[in-house]
Amino acid sequence: RKAATVRASERGYQVPTVVVDLQELSTPTVEQVWVHIYELGQEILVHPRQKQQLRGAWHTGVEVFGREWSYGSDIDDNPTGIVWNEPRRNAIHSFRETLQLGYTTFSPKKVSEIIEEMKLGWRGDEYDVVTRNCHHFVAALSSKLGTGGLPIWLHDLADTGGVKPGRVSLRVYDLGQTVLTRGYNAVNKSYGAYHTGVEVYGREWSFGAAPEGYSGIGENPPGENTMHSFRETLFMGYTKYNPEEIFQVMEELSEEWTGSSYDVFTKNCHNFSQACCKRLGVPGIPSWVNDLAASLAPRAEP
Repeated sequence: RKAATVRASERGYQVPTVVVDLQELSTPTVEQVWVHIYELGQEILVHPRQKQQLRGAWHTGVEVFGREWSYGSDIDDNPTGIVWNEPRRNAIHSFRETLQLGYTTFSPKKVSEIIEEMKLGWRGDEYDVVTRNCHHFVAALSSKLGTGGLPIWLHDLADTGGVKPGRVSLRVYDLGQTVLTRGYNAVNKSYGAYHTGVEVYGREWSFGAAPEGYSGIGENPPGENTMHSFRETLFMGYTKYNPEEIFQVMEELSEEWTGSSYDVFTKNCHNFSQACCKRLGVPGIPSWVNDLAASLAPRAEP
């Protein structure tokens, strides 16, 4: 016998739709709080004043209870005050990454009240790109929510006269695109098979083999090397060089790091990352990324 299916409307009634305004809930809870980090939108950087002051900077917003709150100005450099958008969906800036700030015990209604109170002290006409910007707002809101503050590398724009030094990161990949390599590295990190690249000012630089006469130094978007599986990012420090000087540094390094000089044991991507970090004035890379190659390298005869 065929199974009978009856729609709700055929039974003579409809399932009611219940709409709950989350912001009206007053019951205390435990809710995660996030900070979303964005690369500044190109529309912002077309302003000459902004382009000079915001070199190497980011935009940030706080997500709590499904809304992301931020403070700043619009595309035309007009102040907006405190506004909200869908998480990771800022219309002006390009989403980069998310950091967990902690947890808040306030209810949705209490969070709404906190933000309404803050609007009185964070008016749009008080915005200043160096002394009162989105990071200052994020720090203030997270403090009121009882969570941790922003990492110093996001919040030090004001301490550098508006020109933020380049943050240098080491991008670590599992070598190749195989599940086998990822599994091996997961259980044997000290002697894992990795690839590394150095990121600064939104570009990732790395070294590999190439034909005679070609540089072995190449670049790709951060964390997006197509030949390897991205694993993690390590913060290395800051460089004093501006973006234009970084290109000069890479030109100088390319004279030594030619594609034909590549050696999987003695002159590989990790050796380049080490040399690059040293050239940029930041600490060297951790030894575990290159331990496997170093352990297999031929030993010099005594």
